[in-house]
Amino acid sequence: MDFNLTLTYDYRNNLWIAKCDDFAVTAEDLTELDKKIANELKKKGYKGKVKLRMQFDYYTIPEWMRQFHPHYFDRIMEIDV
Repeated sequence: MDFNLTLTYDYRNNLWIAKCDDFAVTAEDLTELDKKIANELKKKGYKGKVKLRMQFDYYTIPEWMRQFHPHYFDRIMEIDV
């Protein structure tokens, strides 16, 4: 099963955010975010291997900083739920 998420960073609250449609998870670091995503998927009834595609929303980077970061990053990973 594949699951597509948008990944953003809230600079004011120092939180990573992974979201799509009716799904949103926040955490202070990416390791914690991955664990919370797995827990939320379990709650929603997902089982087995889930392939996560997290595309970073480039427009969440402050405009003044974009010139130094022509791209940020995307993540693809598999987790067992």
